[in-house]
Amino acid sequence: MKIWVKGRSLLHDGAPLGMQNDSGVERVEFILEKGEEPLPLSQGIACLSFCRADGFQGMAPLQKEEGAGGTVLLWQVSNETTCVPGLLRVQLVVSGLDARLWHSEVVSLQIGEGIAGEDGQIIPLEPLEAQKRPSITVVERRLQIPSVYQKIAVRNDENSQSVLIRLPRYYGGVDLSGYEIFLKTISSGGRDDLHLANPTVTDGEIHCVWTLAPPQTSYAGILRLQISIKGEDFQWESQPGQVEIVESLDAGPVNPEAPTVLDKILSQALAAAAQASAASTAAQQWAQKSEQAASHGPVIGEDGCWQLWDGELGAYVSSGVLAEADFDRADFQVDETTGRLMLDLDVDEEE
Repeated sequence: MKIWVKGRSLLHDGAPLGMQNDSGVERVEFILEKGEEPLPLSQGIACLSFCRADGFQGMAPLQKEEGAGGTVLLWQVSNETTCVPGLLRVQLVVSGLDARLWHSEVVSLQIGEGIAGEDGQIIPLEPLEAQKRPSITVVERRLQIPSVYQKIAVRNDENSQSVLIRLPRYYGGVDLSGYEIFLKTISSGGRDDLHLANPTVTDGEIHCVWTLAPPQTSYAGILRLQISIKGEDFQWESQPGQVEIVESLDAGPVNPEAPTVLDKILSQALAAAAQASAASTAAQQWAQKSEQAASHGPVIGEDGCWQLWDGELGAYVSSGVLAEADFDRADFQVDETTGRLMLDLDVDEEE
């Protein structure tokens, strides 16, 4: 399905979006043709704000692709938006960390009613190909957590899956890609913060990966989440969100013997200080050697050769070059007016 973005209007052919509980069957392309007024995509993340027929509201992040004819924003339709038949009202928005930067007009798309199975439940139609897992998106200070992540893991899961976290790269004109990003978590076992290191940076977004493992999965129940961005004279935090860790039949939570975030930062600082100290020591040694070399000029050794100072050995070493002149190439003259003896050496520039 194709929807064209003209100014703030969304134009489509009026065809139904799909059937009840379709998941990954339909892919919608929002097309921004060249020549149209560009959207502020470099300052935020493009999302689809939707309202189902039952009144439920949510946001779905869109993927951006550049084509020959312009920019395309892709929406992979999930059963979060198709689980209720009727009119689905949608609006294209571009959201930053704090506020909405741009929005389109609202349009309505039709969701057809499905036939219930024997148990009264609608049988969802799943695509043949495995669908990409959705992302947790940070826009307008909120964590947009897809329904598939509401029960995100089972207690004590370790490296069970990696969750993509997307957030805008710029905030008030400031590039956040060089700042530290943390995932603050609180469970029934207490607080454990996670440093989201080595993010991937695009033109307008920052992508972090959260790999599920203890201690975040150590306790069953609600796990509260919050994104924190810290830099020099800068700190920004999202509104808290939450997911659920499902109970396991195994007894007892797993608490890995791993350093906390503060311990990791302290270790990194100590390592950096050690490197700086080593570099300072090396610089001092080099300066001492340079000073020694400057105070120990060339001398003539007992073998009649020039001797040069070796800083590593702390002694003079023969160069093998005789300290003598070639008198065959010398011209002696006497200045008759002053009586001085003049010596002129014929030396090539290359020697």
